Amino acid sequence: MAPTGAPSWGTCQAHGTWRSQSGDLLAGTYYVTVPVRITNAIDDVIVPAGQFATGTLNVTAGDPSLDLALPANDDPDNSPLGWQITVKVVFVGSVATETYVIDTPLGGSVNLREVVLPQTLPPPAPVLLKGEPGGIAELDADGDVLNAAGVKVLPGGGGGGGSTIWSEISGKPSTFPPTIGLTSSTAKAGDYQPSWAQVTGKPATFTPAAHASSHAAAGADPLTVAVSQVSGLVATVEGIVAGSGSVLSVAGKQGDVDLEVGDLTDSTTVGRALMKATDAAAARTAIGAGTGGGSSAWADITGKPTTFAPIVGTTSTTAKAGNYTPTIADLPATSTLAVHWTGSAWPSRPTSRTDITVQWVGGSTAPSGALSGDLWDHTS
Repeated sequence: MAPTGAPSWGTCQAHGTWRSQSGDLLAGTYYVTVPVRITNAIDDVIVPAGQFATGTLNVTAGDPSLDLALPANDDPDNSPLGWQITVKVVFVGSVATETYVIDTPLGGSVNLREVVLPQTLPPPAPVLLKGEPGGIAELDADGDVLNAAGVKVLPGGGGGGGSTIWSEISGKPSTFPPTIGLTSSTAKAGDYQPSWAQVTGKPATFTPAAHASSHAAAGADPLTVAVSQVSGLVATVEGIVAGSGSVLSVAGKQGDVDLEVGDLTDSTTVGRALMKATDAAAARTAIGAGTGGGSSAWADITGKPTTFAPIVGTTSTTAKAGNYTPTIADLPATSTLAVHWTGSAWPSRPTSRTDITVQWVGGSTAPSGALSGDLWDHTS
């Protein structure tokens, strides 16, 4: 009996006996495989997947060929459950190998004789009956084939009333010209062209397509128009340049037009007065301005701001921001900073600047971070 992978792992007995056609016990080798990794909670062990047992088949009369205690696949102390054990039996000689995939219930017993194995049976040889449908045709005394009615079947369809193979028809034409006509059972000639009246479903009118934007002056295919193609263009332009022509309409006026300030419909009263002013004094009067050159009292200035935001910067003519906090880099040269002994160690020097003096306070050992010019205030 083969041991299981853990002392608490229960077993299932499996047995089987194989004999030859002559009744002798068959010799061979068996292989038992567990397909999954098993963990056992009681014994706190891991049993990897793999071969569980192997050995030779018994060939001594009176005992089974194989009688093994196999690991149970439903022991609640193990995880996972539900897998199946594989028993492979390889026989000596020409006997086919058998493979069993079985459940091994805890405390149970499996007789391999009762396990059904898939088998491949050789296909039956077809049986062909003479003179029957799907069978072999009968031959007459001349060796020719007879059909179901007993009539000789000859090439070319003679004698049997059956169908004839196209390739066996001799003298057939290579092409069959169509019958030309205007009906549904005839064909139109290959060079046929329908007349406009014969075209059905055509629209009554055709809407012209708008010119593409590519025809513009900067387009990919611009269209150019010669001056001579525009009727009366030259005479009209020459008349306008010489002053003899008349415009169509300006500010509602036609002909030789003289425009006045009032003709500018979007102008304001102040704007029109300013355009009509004849000198600087009249212009100032139009816009309500003083004569200039004098001073104004602060109280007379209207619309002035109540506060003036400072210009923030880093120069002598600018201001620092209200939330400005200086850094060591902002301290002026010759400044002095104090560093105190923590009770167990010296802190690092707060800056590498040599133009700032650091005063080291306390401690019984000299500060290692001190630079030349620093001070050490200590008691020793």
